[in-house]
Amino acid sequence: MNPFFTPLVVECVALAVAVVTSIVEYLSSKQLKDAVVYGFLVGGMTFCVCALLQIRYFDLGRIETAVGFSNTLRESGESFKTMQSLNQAAEKVKLSDNEVMQRNFETFLTPLRLTLDEYGQGNFTVPSSEMADYAPLLIKTAKAEVFATSAVTPDKWWGTPMGRAYALANYDAVKAHNLKITRVFLVKDDQELKTLLPLIQAHLSHGISACYLYKRTLDQDADRDLVSVDDKIAGELVLRGNEGFQEARFYFNETKARAFKQYIMRLQRDGGCRQP
Repeated sequence: MNPFFTPLVVECVALAVAVVTSIVEYLSSKQLKDAVVYGFLVGGMTFCVCALLQIRYFDLGRIETAVGFSNTLRESGESFKTMQSLNQAAEKVKLSDNEVMQRNFETFLTPLRLTLDEYGQGNFTVPSSEMADYAPLLIKTAKAEVFATSAVTPDKWWGTPMGRAYALANYDAVKAHNLKITRVFLVKDDQELKTLLPLIQAHLSHGISACYLYKRTLDQDADRDLVSVDDKIAGELVLRGNEGFQEARFYFNETKARAFKQYIMRLQRDGGCRQP
């Protein structure tokens, strides 16, 4: 809220101008009636001008924001329904006048607000249980190029139905619209490499630029599972040791996406990345 254009300030300014004008006019003309009328006219004009400024710089901005927000919600039917439900729930909680219900509602709202704040920053998180849907979709919606590392243990991703579906989505995207995919596999040891070799060879046979590096050759970031899509979207798996991964975090951030891409290109170019 702009404190200079609130109704109370507008009224106070107009009143002050009217009083000061009346006093000045009375001191110069010694006519009380003329001074009051003149002060009233000047104060009224001041009030009108301040009111117009309030509408232009305060109320109109709020109206435009509200209309824009409403239109954005309407473009997404589910978002609009969610906001309607949230408003109805808030009204019921308010009318209940029940502290237990109010506290429970606030407890529910806190993680929701944090999630919405994350979306507001262009970020979102996908739990491992939902990656079966989101991972292939990420590849299918890519326009030009994908750069990625793969540090997760094979049996926790590539050997699962989710991982196999993701691999097929990669192959289909290359074939369907010539998507350029570069993937660097970060392997722990020879045994893990042996497990991954058929997958790396399948990548190569489907036109994907794939190679591998031993994690022990990397000074840092040996377990970073990264992806960069079209220089616009950056993603990173949150790994948890031998248990696979917990979640994937995505960022609609061009700077981060380019940084991930450049890092992966350096691994491929300067890190001694090898093909079978």
